[in-house]
Amino acid sequence: MDGGELGLSTQKKILSLLDTELNTLVNSYEERIKSYEDQILLLQFRVDELMMENKLYQAQLVLSKPSQPQKDADEIEVLKIDQNRQEITYDQMDELCMSASVENSVLLLEACKQSLVDFDIDKLTYGFDSIISNSKILMHDTEEVSKRFLDLVEIILLDDKLSEQAYDVLISSLLNLLIEMESAPFREKTIDLLKLKNEKIFDYILVRNEPRIITKYLRMLLVYGMKEHVETALVHLLDIEWGFIDSSLSKEDFTFFLWYTYLFDLDGELIDQSSISLRWFNEEITDQALYFYCKDELNKNWADYSDEIEQFNNGNVLTKFEKDLIIQKLKRKIKPRHSKSEKSQLFTRTLNSVTEKDLPYFIDKYNLVKQKVTIPLYKNKKGFKILQYIEVDNIYFSPAKLEAFIIQEELAKINREYSTLFIKSRSFNGVIHSDMARTNSPSDPFSWPSTEVAKVKSELNNTEESTLNEKSELIKLGYQISGNTRVSRWAILEKAVPKIGLKKIAYTISYNVKLRKGQKNGIKKFHHAITEWEHDLAKLKKHYYNNQFNWPKS
Repeated sequence: MDGGELGLSTQKKILSLLDTELNTLVNSYEERIKSYEDQILLLQFRVDELMMENKLYQAQLVLSKPSQPQKDADEIEVLKIDQNRQEITYDQMDELCMSASVENSVLLLEACKQSLVDFDIDKLTYGFDSIISNSKILMHDTEEVSKRFLDLVEIILLDDKLSEQAYDVLISSLLNLLIEMESAPFREKTIDLLKLKNEKIFDYILVRNEPRIITKYLRMLLVYGMKEHVETALVHLLDIEWGFIDSSLSKEDFTFFLWYTYLFDLDGELIDQSSISLRWFNEEITDQALYFYCKDELNKNWADYSDEIEQFNNGNVLTKFEKDLIIQKLKRKIKPRHSKSEKSQLFTRTLNSVTEKDLPYFIDKYNLVKQKVTIPLYKNKKGFKILQYIEVDNIYFSPAKLEAFIIQEELAKINREYSTLFIKSRSFNGVIHSDMARTNSPSDPFSWPSTEVAKVKSELNNTEESTLNEKSELIKLGYQISGNTRVSRWAILEKAVPKIGLKKIAYTISYNVKLRKGQKNGIKKFHHAITEWEHDLAKLKKHYYNNQFNWPKS
């Protein structure tokens, strides 16, 4: 070994020794820091204990003064505090909840915090339940009350020292309390805390793998108006966690998730991701009947829903607040009824926009007729999710009413008014394509949608695959069971795969299979359609699938 190699070897040994020494020092300092943090936490608990004792001594002092005038009913009444233990008893908690003074609120919150310090979970949950039964005790717009309440909430939600069983009981009780207190004066401060700590809190809750806790947490977020956080949580649950909780869902849990995902247009993904829990996906379940009813025909009128809405409102899985949100969303998606006396016509195709200057030319050339119409508003420009219908006065039709025109300025006005939604429109180039005047024929890949509600309703009732509705990109390409052989359907699917994508096609067909199977006598009633869909799924999997995504279960 020459001098250079020897020097290099020596340097490596020195560096290795230095690295070892540094790691030892770092580990030592990390341990000391952790030790100091633990000591700080213990000291903080001790400070809290002393503050609690001070409050109790003050209450005793007030009550022991013989010259003290009689307290009003809304102030602290006789608190016979145990002199030895210096803690509030269950009976004293009840007495504190009988009035709604700031002093009582502070004492009760301090008692709850002391119970947490003592790991007395039974007393702490009893305190929460007492507040829920008389929530006005915390309805004070004071820093003294709000700070103590929110400090307690944060400590509990982020506490990693409790056993799983104790945490489940405590967190469930706290979430119930938060839901009850959603109208408290410190609502906005509560929202700020939940937003700031949401990621950590949600992680803590997911670790428990308890659907009952997860559903309560989502419900709590929703009542505080944190819809974006609810949607984010649902997406995470479906993408990452669903395989861990699917088998443990109860009928009530699945129904809850079905409607919550419906609120955020994630219900199709829920059904695709579910396996064992699909045993609870059933039209005969009272709280789900409305879901199947609205999915079965999208062209029903709102008046047709009265019986189903009444049954839905009588369900016991969701709260009134949640039911109202679902009904509002459903109402936006239902096409309005058009009586014969009304001139408004339903039009669901893409509008052609033209300039006001060019409009007279097109009116003369194509014999356009001005008419009031109802048009859909979509969630996004390229999607098919209709969120609302509106009436527009200034629409111009071609004689066959297969195309419609709107002035660009009028279109811009509507877009400004409904800035978060989208109208399907295109700038017209002056050429009406031949398909404008085309009438239906047996060779057409799909039937043109009727604007007569009764006719549409009749057509859908006679179609086994009505749930594969006009929003589906597949049906626009001509894919359907009725009127097509397996050979003709496969030709359509071969063209559809590069255009739409295998995953979307597979999940669309799978969703419709599951939806039909879930209906009353669905397997028997829709046996033919289900058999054909499953045949197409199997063939798609055989020819195109190479494990690039999780194949849907039907």
